[in-house]
Amino acid sequence: MKPKRSRKKNEPISCEEDRISSLPDPILHHILSSIDTYTAVRTCALSKRWRHLWTSLHSLHFDSSQFPAQDYSAAPTFHSISSEGLRFSSFVNHVLSLRDEALNLSSFSLISTYDDPGLAERCICYAGCYNVKQLLLYIRSHASNIVLPRCFTNSESLEVLTLDNSYYSISMDQPFCLPALKTLRLEHFDDDPANFITRTVANCPNLETLVLDNLDLCSEDTESQCSKLNITGAQIRKLELCYCRGHNWKCYESEVEVSALRLTSFKLVGSVSPVFSMGSLPCLEDVYVDLCPEGFLADEVKQRMLLNVMNLLGQLREATSVTLSWETLEFLGLGGSSFMVVQKFLLWAAVWLGGLFSANQLLDALGLRQVLLACLHRADCWCYFQGHHMVF
Repeated sequence: MKPKRSRKKNEPISCEEDRISSLPDPILHHILSSIDTYTAVRTCALSKRWRHLWTSLHSLHFDSSQFPAQDYSAAPTFHSISSEGLRFSSFVNHVLSLRDEALNLSSFSLISTYDDPGLAERCICYAGCYNVKQLLLYIRSHASNIVLPRCFTNSESLEVLTLDNSYYSISMDQPFCLPALKTLRLEHFDDDPANFITRTVANCPNLETLVLDNLDLCSEDTESQCSKLNITGAQIRKLELCYCRGHNWKCYESEVEVSALRLTSFKLVGSVSPVFSMGSLPCLEDVYVDLCPEGFLADEVKQRMLLNVMNLLGQLREATSVTLSWETLEFLGLGGSSFMVVQKFLLWAAVWLGGLFSANQLLDALGLRQVLLACLHRADCWCYFQGHHMVF
């Protein structure tokens, strides 16, 4: 037999040489897991080497935008599924049926804008049965409520959950019980969200990051009253509360109790009057507050909200740094560009710091007289506290 000729050092690589296909399966699986499943499946046409690789993926990412509607004038009703929706559903079912049943899932994402609650339930159940660790769900269904199976709501493997319930299609009447969960991101909620969130957080002892987006704790029947939200977690380090912008042009009071000794980062955004009760936060480092009351507010409402905001900031005084948006400063009566505004700001800061300094002492000690005057002229000015120092 003729010995194989080795390629010389400076000899160019042949165009026909397929070096990617010669990589071991784990590396190819890692490459395919970084792209969407539709594209990953199409690699089966490359060669025999790739024909069945996609069937042993540990990550599945389905996106209905890759099956776009061609004729928008013939759009289906909310109780029917378009031909593109049927194609998407058929593709997902095909992949799930041919995937290697001996392998667990590392991550699973379903982004679907087609009205097919049956597909969503099958995907959620499949992910739960194969011990998924990271799950992302963005599902739109006007036809009927999607019922979450127990293998999902009581999963012992799930570590990261992102759930966007924009069309309120997912029924979340029962709290989740996820002992391994570390990151929870929820957007839009069903009836009585405060009760659902409070009980879910209590059932996730290892939760470290909690992000609640488009939060609305005010009931439709009694817009002036809202349920109390209780967030208690021994491991929580990051908390973000992003309220809906403008609840029927009203700024309601939201009562929230936070007990998280290890909290290091806190973010509060939206049109809301915060009535917060926060215990000791010895680990708190970063605070971001962007409160934007919308619509007409009566003087009494403004005064109550002002007191609520001041009380909240007082409870956050242990933070290393605090960032306030320009809208928040304007609401606090600190917007403007005159020296009197600076004095007013420093007086307010002195009160917030617990009366440690007077306004004039802060002004002279920090040497920020000219800097503050110049920066307050900018419309996009942000106030930034760092320890006992203020930076614009």
